[in-house]
Amino acid sequence: MRFSLVPLLANGVGLVSVFSSYIIAATMGHVPLLLPDITHCGLYAPERFVFRGGFLPACLLLILQWHVVKICTDPLVS
Repeated sequence: MRFSLVPLLANGVGLVSVFSSYIIAATMGHVPLLLPDITHCGLYAPERFVFRGGFLPACLLLILQWHVVKICTDPLVS
């Protein structure tokens, strides 16, 4: 996988987890339908599992990307 696709993949995983956890939380009545605080989607089950499980791989992909960019662009490392 090209490393330029990693941030796009991380963004996509994050967006899918936010939207899916919001849909689950809104249908179960845990958050209001209009202008919710998206962090409240991670409070109650079952949407918290989608919320947390989606952001973990997204964050790990971003950490990988930052590490690779640091290694490839730092003149002291190479």
